[in-house]
Amino acid sequence: MQQRLPCCLSANAQGEQTGTSPSTSLPPCPANPCAGSCPSLPCLFPGLWHWERGWLGWISALPQAVECPVHFDPWREAWQRQPVLCPSWERALQHPLLPFQGGSVQVRMRLLLWAACSRLLPRGAGLCCPKPAVTAMVTASHHSLRPPALLATSSSAASAPAGFLQALVPRSRSPSCWSSQFNVPPSALLVARPVGVCSMMRLPLQESAEGLDVAFVGVPLDTGTSNRPGARFGPRQIRAESAMVRRYNGSTGAAPFDSLRVADIGDVNVNLYNLPDSCRLIRESYQEIVASGCVPLTLGGDHTITYPILQALAAKHGPLGLVHVDAHTDTGDAALGERIYHGSPFRRCVEEGLLDRGRVVQIGIRGSSYDPDPHKYSREQGFRVVPVEECWMKSLEPLMREVRAQMGDKPMYISFDIDGLDPAYAPGTGTPEIAGLTPAQALEIIRGCKGLNIVGCDLVEVAPMYDVSGNTALLGANLLFEMLCVLPGVKTL
Repeated sequence: MQQRLPCCLSANAQGEQTGTSPSTSLPPCPANPCAGSCPSLPCLFPGLWHWERGWLGWISALPQAVECPVHFDPWREAWQRQPVLCPSWERALQHPLLPFQGGSVQVRMRLLLWAACSRLLPRGAGLCCPKPAVTAMVTASHHSLRPPALLATSSSAASAPAGFLQALVPRSRSPSCWSSQFNVPPSALLVARPVGVCSMMRLPLQESAEGLDVAFVGVPLDTGTSNRPGARFGPRQIRAESAMVRRYNGSTGAAPFDSLRVADIGDVNVNLYNLPDSCRLIRESYQEIVASGCVPLTLGGDHTITYPILQALAAKHGPLGLVHVDAHTDTGDAALGERIYHGSPFRRCVEEGLLDRGRVVQIGIRGSSYDPDPHKYSREQGFRVVPVEECWMKSLEPLMREVRAQMGDKPMYISFDIDGLDPAYAPGTGTPEIAGLTPAQALEIIRGCKGLNIVGCDLVEVAPMYDVSGNTALLGANLLFEMLCVLPGVKTL
């Protein structure tokens, strides 16, 4: 017997919902109980229809459905008279959380929406969808097999079926309606900030850096810390606070999402029990990112992570220039016999020739030390060290003009340790030092890098548990946005 699609999936509906032409054929449903006319189906389920493994599955829980006046039972009873039931529908309609035998349709649809949002219905009913295109996603987590070093699921992402949130958010509110080429953070005027899987700036989650110009990457590692741990939770909190960051930079006019393809590609799957192995995993993950031609913007993690990141970047670009904002030079040699930790990344980079030593600037250095001349090593290598005393009570724009001249047009990297800022502004960090930089000076430093050949950036040492207000992570999220705004190729409106 020839099988037909439900009446709501006419040729035009197919083209509209799937993004294909009306003539595109879909796999037949083995048992289509909706033969002929079914006026209630388009009203009750105006959401997305997805095909996988030859079965017609459904995901539809749009808010307007809860107020639909059409009665449910006649349609369901007509369906049950069919000799064969689609397994997905059968399990869904018989789900114990949905007491369809009593109550109004409004109550039933609210139960359906609740069950779907709690992930019980899709799992119990076996409902799943093919991976949606990244530009058509709002925020969706998609778990799949990947190279073990890099996972496309953020450290804070809930386990929701791929495409499920697309069905919850009306098509007119999808970022794909605003831009056909670039991913755009959804406006809070259309999609509430708490809605969706947690990603950087609520951008789409993508499994790899392929096809992207810029990728946000989390490295939740703090095994190399020497004082207070907790930076492993930095990427999670930064992503959560980044919901406050909007599409345009109103101060500089930068429009990164009108210029570059940007997405969140999740976290590196680090080994919390073995720091050298974590460095290997980070290096291998960033080699894949760099090979795709993508610029990584990293959410740390303690400052150890910059060492393997620079290993991967220098392998492609050669020795790099560096703008390093920090309370500490991070050029220590060893601590308790360990040569890899968050106080030694730049010494290791010097030893391996990863840095162009004449193009390294360290800004905001301060605090007590174990040596009478704690900056001696940096100066011997040719680094420019700018103590915080040279930054107090002044604009840093003159300094950044000199930095731009020093960097030239060769590849360079920005590494921003949040403890470079005064703990009054950023208390959530593992090794705070008093009398630091201000957020305004941080913006001057990052914006002063505009026009440089930036090949990567990181924001490290955010430890959320030491800041109950969340301001440290909020500051970190905004600094990452500022870094995005100064990358090569970003338009200014």
